[in-house]
Amino acid sequence: MTKKHDQSESSFKRRGLFWPIFVLVLLIGHVSILTTAAILASTDPSVAAEPDFYEKALAWDADRKLVREPSLDGYEVTPVLAPPTSQKAEGQLSLEITREGVPVQGDTLTATIFHAARSGDRQHLTLTEVQPGVYVAPALLNRDGHWEVRFELTTPERVYRFIRHIEVYGTTR
Repeated sequence: MTKKHDQSESSFKRRGLFWPIFVLVLLIGHVSILTTAAILASTDPSVAAEPDFYEKALAWDADRKLVREPSLDGYEVTPVLAPPTSQKAEGQLSLEITREGVPVQGDTLTATIFHAARSGDRQHLTLTEVQPGVYVAPALLNRDGHWEVRFELTTPERVYRFIRHIEVYGTTR
């Protein structure tokens, strides 16, 4: 009789350890899955948070004064994204600016460009004037499709910030 009692006691101990270990394995598995998902989400270049979004939100009213369409003040802006012509060449962002038909000279122009599918891969460009009213910067255009270009144009009167959406086809890979 004592043997039977000892066997049931040892099987009770084994069953008693099974459930805590099972719950622990489930918790460790859950934490592992969440950690893997967080790492994958934070390193994916197709998804990106807006840089400095908190500071931009705080300065919303002041920024609204800067965000103005240049055409309201007589500027005509024509942006072009030209894909690379060869395998090793870079593409090019060019912008033609006129005001009431006269080429605009001497302004400071910067741009941030990114493909819609890769908003985490942003390029910050400073455009240089190559001829009166034409500003150019090299850009890595490695994907066909929809590109967003955010311009900041600094003129003697004011600073303009405006966005253009441009389709690019013919990129070489």
